[in-house]
Amino acid sequence: MGKKKQKKYRNKKTPSRKKISKSAWRPTYDSRQALSLALASHQKGDAHEAANRYQAILDRDPDHPDALHLMGVLLSQQGAYDQAVSLIQKAIRNFPTSEICYTNLGNALAHAGRTGEALDAYRKALTINPAHFDAYNNMGTTVKRMGRPLEAIDYFKKALAINPESAEVHSDMGNVLAEIGRLDEALVCYADALKLNPNYAKAYNNMGSTLKAMERYTEAIDFYCKAVETDPCYAEAFNNLGSTITDIGKPDEALKYFQQALSLNPDFPLAQVNLYYALIRTCSWQQFDLLNKRLDAQTTKALKQNECPLEDPFLNLARHADPAINFSVAQAWSAKIEKNMSEIKTDFSFEGRSDAKNKIVLGYLSNNFRNHAMAHLMAGLFKHHDREHFKVYAYSTGEDDNSEYRKQIQSDCDKFVDIRDLNHLEAARVIYHDKVDILIDLMGYTRGGRLEIAALRPAPIQVRYMGMAGTTGASFFDYLIADQTVVPKKHSQYYSEKLIYLPDCYQPNDDQQKIADFSFDRKGQGLPEKGFVFCSFNQALKLDPILFNVWMLILKEVPDSVLWLQAGSKTAEQSLVQEAEACGISAQRLVFGAKMSKAHHLARLKLADLALDTRVVSGAATTSDALWAGVPVVTLKGKHFSSRMSASILNAIELNDLVTSGLTAYKNLAIRLANKPTEIQSVHKRLHNNIKRTPLFNTKIQVGNLERAFKRIWQIYLSKQQPTIIEID
Repeated sequence: MGKKKQKKYRNKKTPSRKKISKSAWRPTYDSRQALSLALASHQKGDAHEAANRYQAILDRDPDHPDALHLMGVLLSQQGAYDQAVSLIQKAIRNFPTSEICYTNLGNALAHAGRTGEALDAYRKALTINPAHFDAYNNMGTTVKRMGRPLEAIDYFKKALAINPESAEVHSDMGNVLAEIGRLDEALVCYADALKLNPNYAKAYNNMGSTLKAMERYTEAIDFYCKAVETDPCYAEAFNNLGSTITDIGKPDEALKYFQQALSLNPDFPLAQVNLYYALIRTCSWQQFDLLNKRLDAQTTKALKQNECPLEDPFLNLARHADPAINFSVAQAWSAKIEKNMSEIKTDFSFEGRSDAKNKIVLGYLSNNFRNHAMAHLMAGLFKHHDREHFKVYAYSTGEDDNSEYRKQIQSDCDKFVDIRDLNHLEAARVIYHDKVDILIDLMGYTRGGRLEIAALRPAPIQVRYMGMAGTTGASFFDYLIADQTVVPKKHSQYYSEKLIYLPDCYQPNDDQQKIADFSFDRKGQGLPEKGFVFCSFNQALKLDPILFNVWMLILKEVPDSVLWLQAGSKTAEQSLVQEAEACGISAQRLVFGAKMSKAHHLARLKLADLALDTRVVSGAATTSDALWAGVPVVTLKGKHFSSRMSASILNAIELNDLVTSGLTAYKNLAIRLANKPTEIQSVHKRLHNNIKRTPLFNTKIQVGNLERAFKRIWQIYLSKQQPTIIEID
């Protein structure tokens, strides 16, 4: 029976594509016609009829090996793996020299989660036929699922040595290479697959995913489009297309692709996750309750089964201000990374690193050494490091946008290395050979992060800082830099890293950040010439319906006031206007500020009277920007790191009276300040004085605190002690 015919009845979950043999065994009675009819039903996909026909043969001859084998294959395709295993094992007892029986036994065992036994079955098939393509291919698939990527690549190579024309194996090998960061090699595999089969939609999709990981978004979109053109029912490709379009800042356009994916597969969990991302970016809150329940159910189920949830740790932080849940999700994601990287052997040894050296080598790892909020905050940090005691290296995994921020960081570091095009192991080797003592990851689980590099342990001490405001749950980070506002000591149990507590605020700020010498006027920005101006220039994804409703209550209590927001997508702006009108607030009282350069934005911000902070993910750079421009910020101190960032910033500038502990207090404070001119003027004056007086905007002091922490953890390492919680006075 040829491969094309077999596809008609093979379960897609079954790894093998080898034809199922009728074998050379012959029954004592003529059952060939009955078996042919059963196979015909199997091919047509009529499982019920096929099962009845196989059973009829077995009723006459319970030891009929072909009927036992094929009935087992059918049951495996239906998910009855244990029954399938039992039947195929019985078939093998009657026909012990069939490599095909052993291969299908391996398939059933693999799907039943009995992976060790599955590998034994495939090996038995290979002892019978050392050139059995399906056994090698399925071993590759199985060990990949077991988190043994290098072994999987070896098996796929052996399969291709037997059958180099298999587009499917070329594509599967590409997937494994992509998982371990060998992206260029993965692209070659997908290209080979497409040469063999130009209509192979999965290879187009996989090519798109790899290009997306390389931040080559336009090319990725082209390949996803080819995937859905080739297979208009390919839900996964529609989902990936939507995800990439969201990443390039077009969530409005992405919505239709997620909806298409879910129309093709209503129970597609990843599409639900990505749809949620698009909805929060467009402030389309109508489906929130339903989607939140679905995502909660997915995540709870995955964690109970010791699997990695589909929602990433950053999304979980944005959905849940619960450090215990955040920790569990992050742990699961990091465990997956550690498993994928565990097979990659390194020769990294840190023997010989001693206190005799006079300079500690710091290595900062980030995708955001460019015009990005992280660079805006940290641009002044690198030059302030004490070169008598430290060397400062930066390792960039992101694009060179030729911005002033990029140029400044390059200039202020002792070494700046672009590792964007290196795979995880190559990048780790660069860091290791540079003899970095303390590697500081500035990303966490934010877009463009490459925690796989840190998972390979290229430095003896590894620290998490900035980026994602929460734990990675990873064993390959020793410390996380925080302060006692964002992470109270009682929350340390929810962090895999040992906490380094800085004395003022964990977040650095650049005290040389430029404010354009340009005088904006209210009328030119669409603001009323008179009246109170509230503002919130946080991204749309930080907004939520609960807080927005509070903002509308504030506007109702402050006559002639407006809310000045960051311009977003058209859908986001329309959604917010509709929400406002539903609360009885006219559209004219929402003003959307267009994107402009950072220096000009800071000058423009001076037109505002008071900034309103967000709730579950509070402002970080956004809050510092407002304060630097002279605009006070009212915040709500939440229950986890992400919801306490602004509280930390305000405490550090001695405006802790602007930190509230509940929505009612938040609302009442904003209303009181807006309705009492003398009180808001007093706050403005205190802010003006405190900018120069307090540590928040003193970059040199902040860097000094960091350096004291780095010296402490280096001494702990040299003394061969285990990492421990550190408090910097």
